[in-house]
Amino acid sequence: MEEKKTRKKNRTSTLLIVFLVLLGVVLLAVIGVFIFFNHYYQKTNFVEDAESIEYAPTEPADYETMSAEDEKALAEKLARERQEAIARVIERYGTQGETEEEDETPKYKGNVYQLMLIGVDRRTKTWNGNSDAMILVSVNYDKKKIVLTSFMRDTAVNIPGVGIRKMNAAFAVGNGPLLMQTMAVNFGITVDNYAWVDFDDMQHIIDSLGGVDITLTQAEGRYIGVAVEGASATVHLNGAKALAYARDRTTSGWDYGRTQRQRNVIMAIVNKAKSGGIGNLTSAASAVLPYITHNISETKLMSLLLDLPKLISYDFIEQRVPFDGMYHNEGEFLVPDFDATITRLFESMY
Repeated sequence: MEEKKTRKKNRTSTLLIVFLVLLGVVLLAVIGVFIFFNHYYQKTNFVEDAESIEYAPTEPADYETMSAEDEKALAEKLARERQEAIARVIERYGTQGETEEEDETPKYKGNVYQLMLIGVDRRTKTWNGNSDAMILVSVNYDKKKIVLTSFMRDTAVNIPGVGIRKMNAAFAVGNGPLLMQTMAVNFGITVDNYAWVDFDDMQHIIDSLGGVDITLTQAEGRYIGVAVEGASATVHLNGAKALAYARDRTTSGWDYGRTQRQRNVIMAIVNKAKSGGIGNLTSAASAVLPYITHNISETKLMSLLLDLPKLISYDFIEQRVPFDGMYHNEGEFLVPDFDATITRLFESMY
């Protein structure tokens, strides 16, 4: 009997030791993963929303305005349109998010991660700068698709606490947090996070990735100083040339064409990653992250980096706001038909 008890006790002790060893291995693995990602996270420029810089604009000409009477009339019209449209999509999709204190329009969240990528023309480091590139990346995990939506800088929006301005003024006045609030108030979209770079940093990022392959027309090639044989050709561009291409609005399409060129650069990076052209994704992340300022938490960034190999296999859809046929011009402002625009945005993202 004593022998059986001893054997049983030994087995229990052995199992306990094995369990403790396994637990130790798991804990070490978890700690190792945390240290690994923490290493990369520390390379980025994380900024709490409350700490975002809010310098006053140095060039008043950067802010196109209209008469007080016209601004009031347009603000009332846009408010009616977006409230009706958002109420309709909320009813269709069945989920309502939080509301903004300054605007009781419901905000739809849904099972889609929304990240705003922002390219900033600062000209000087003493102010926020205009967000001349704004691309909303909508990751739909259920439908395995990623929608890239460019918002044109001249889009007329009601910036909370400011009034009707071009959309690129929101970042200049209140950095990422005010641009996110502007998205919620005007389009009913709850943006989870934002990440921004100025145009000089974008050049360094592309160089860090080894350049990108872009298909150029002859006119685009002449604009950036690259020879193009035939009507068009795919050319490998370094950071300086790719940035010049992304900022080109003098060749075909004016600002509309420029938003497409900006998305072309993003897709060139994605395609390079898909083909393995970037090599080790962790090495690429290590090179790129120091140039990015953002409000993404460490756990969320860890999740995104882990998901990266899966995400680049998703279907990519590109579009632009204002949509063709869904806006009109008022001076230099592009005024969307918010009713039709919001409906189409939600249909594409969800």
